[in-house]
Amino acid sequence: MRSLSGAAALCAILAVLLTACVQSPPETNSSATPVDQVAAKRLTATTTVEGTRRQFLIRVPAHRSGEKLPVIVALHPALGNAARFETTSGFTRLTATDHFIAVYPNGTALSGARPNAREWNAGTCCGIPQISRINDMEFLGAIFDNLAARVDVHAQRIFLAGFSNGGMLAYRAACELGSRIAGIAVVAGALNVKFCPSTNAMPVMIIHGTADEVVPFRGGTPVHSRPLGLKPWVNESVAEALSAWKKRDGCASAPIRSSVGQVREELYLNCASDTFINLRIIVGGSHHWPTGAAALIAEQLLGKGGR
Repeated sequence: MRSLSGAAALCAILAVLLTACVQSPPETNSSATPVDQVAAKRLTATTTVEGTRRQFLIRVPAHRSGEKLPVIVALHPALGNAARFETTSGFTRLTATDHFIAVYPNGTALSGARPNAREWNAGTCCGIPQISRINDMEFLGAIFDNLAARVDVHAQRIFLAGFSNGGMLAYRAACELGSRIAGIAVVAGALNVKFCPSTNAMPVMIIHGTADEVVPFRGGTPVHSRPLGLKPWVNESVAEALSAWKKRDGCASAPIRSSVGQVREELYLNCASDTFINLRIIVGGSHHWPTGAAALIAEQLLGKGGR
């Protein structure tokens, strides 16, 4: 059984950070080392999906030749893009200390006039990629194949971490590409797919604010009729996502509950295949990527040191 007890102190610190950023601007981490000063090799890669060139960024820390590294694929929110999410999410700054490769795919542009505003086809959300049925599942699969040819990847340790629309895509990928994914982390996302053929157990981390007006904690349509300029969509609740994953991961025991400040944790252990579910509820939290989220996700999914 994977033990999380050794990480209790770190988790408590990160819980305080999550609480502290409830009212902060989305996707900010101004005190961290700038991405352009991080000593990790930066690669820009492309792959062709259904006749369209798709781009993704790769950050590889220094490591011994032939040493297989785990991967975190970081999926940006709607109206975001790969480069911006690299700067704001905080994963690249952790690659050397936590010993993993960070990957940042680009979604589909809303229009030629807004090339930096991109989205994903995450099931019932959102906008042009969903309406046009952009094949983001094939894109992710192509990224996995491309990585194996480019860098020293531990193919059984590829994780997805997404925010908002990117979190929805992580859920969808776990449903359709489950055998190729080792675990997921979803921040302010929803399980907005009905088709979920994959059945393999995997660790899951969920972070969500109770006052989220874009992807409501209890599900339903966004509070505003056209949030962020997008057409409204219907979201599943956090409870529904949790129930689905408890069933899939075979988590029969009651959770271990704890609370630090405005952050409530439900930790489900004794799940199938040594997996777990870690739910972090930010009471009063809005639709933000919290400060400290990247460190918490890396610690939980990879284990200390990423090994």
